[in-house]
Amino acid sequence: SKPIEPDNPMQPAATTVADIAEAWLAWCNRWYDTTLVSGKTRKSAFFQLLKVGRWLYKTHPEVVSPADWTRDTVTDALAMIHHLQVGDYVSSAFHHNPTRLGQPMRPQSKKAMLSALSLFFRDCQNWEWIPIRFDAARCFAIPRSLSRLIGPSPRVIADDVWAKLLWAGMNLTEED
Repeated sequence: SKPIEPDNPMQPAATTVADIAEAWLAWCNRWYDTTLVSGKTRKSAFFQLLKVGRWLYKTHPEVVSPADWTRDTVTDALAMIHHLQVGDYVSSAFHHNPTRLGQPMRPQSKKAMLSALSLFFRDCQNWEWIPIRFDAARCFAIPRSLSRLIGPSPRVIADDVWAKLLWAGMNLTEED
């Protein structure tokens, strides 16, 4: 697998790959080059996979490929995501908001990591790159308790826009 290209705007900078097994990085690059998801989603998932790679490097150095994952690895990963704090397993080149360092990750960030793992493993299994040892969609599903914490994010609608919507709703006809 080719290394990350620092000059490619669609790929993260090369400094983001410290403390990751070369084999894991090769798998992430292979997935990145093959997946059909959009550029923004692909790049976001790639960053999440790098975090997982740093976690593996530190806690499970024997796991260097998605084919090495077992149900126990999945369980450990879920526990890691649950306890994740701001600044954990990110590149030293990444600058954090110092006021958030060490605080629990927000629910949206945990959801992003679960979604990235689900996408990555589903693709690797569907493309027959690795054997199916667990159901990735089920194992990395977003728990309801986490979804409830995210919830809707309503926004204030300006009075003039609200008046137009109200008027349009009151004057709706069957032809509309």
